[in-house]
Amino acid sequence: MRLMAFNDEQLKLISEIAQPVPWRQRSAYLDRVIELLSGRQYGNRDVQQAAAKAQRELIGIAATTE
Repeated sequence: MRLMAFNDEQLKLISEIAQPVPWRQRSAYLDRVIELLSGRQYGNRDVQQAAAKAQRELIGIAATTE
């Protein structure tokens, strides 16, 4: 897994969006979030979108964060 630097708000978003993801899939979820964000600059909105996309890909439902 690549290392990423997330701020507190971004970590909160990732954690909240991960809630419906089964424990056995959490590592894959985080790997996918990192993959979607790697190689570019990102802000809170980018992290939210990447986390929601990773969640959707793994469990087929959309995150509800505003």
